[in-house]
Amino acid sequence: EMKASSLDDAVIVASDTPPIKEKFTIDFTVSGIEIDASVFLGINTETFGNLELGSMLHSKNILPCLLSAVDDAKFTGLSVSVSDMIPPKLSGFIDGGIDH
Repeated sequence: EMKASSLDDAVIVASDTPPIKEKFTIDFTVSGIEIDASVFLGINTETFGNLELGSMLHSKNILPCLLSAVDDAKFTGLSVSVSDMIPPKLSGFIDGGIDH
């Protein structure tokens, strides 16, 4: 949302005009993304020891069975690196001069 300036020394002053709303798009391309995540899992050894092996053999049950023994889970680290990024392109402004 944009409005004309309300400062006394502004070049353009129009205090009674309604605000202008702009919707625009930012397009960008990145390549060579590497993500490293560190996760802390607090596993209840008693619950984990009591898991039935038969139910884990069904591929759709493996994750829910293992997660049932997790008492706590936290992301402890996150690193993202990008090897190349094409400069962003802005488009969709009301004023055509800003699109270029």
